[in-house]
Amino acid sequence: MQAVTFGSPTATQPSYSPMSNPHEETTRSDNPSAPSYDEIALRAYFFALERHARGEPGDPFLDWLEAERQLNVNSAGENRPG
Repeated sequence: MQAVTFGSPTATQPSYSPMSNPHEETTRSDNPSAPSYDEIALRAYFFALERHARGEPGDPFLDWLEAERQLNVNSAGENRPG
């Protein structure tokens, strides 16, 4: 049986390890003061936990958007001259 090869990676093909997070790389390089992927995910997770404890329905996507909004507001407030 002969092995099938599909070619080697080129400079135009990104190479990510299974443990890498491509979102964090782009977020941090675009704006160092912006919250990371992990920071947003953690805050959204806690929103879901709190909502579940109250027995309320919810939407993970809306949790994510709210977490991102809050973290962006916090990071903008920290960077204001004052």
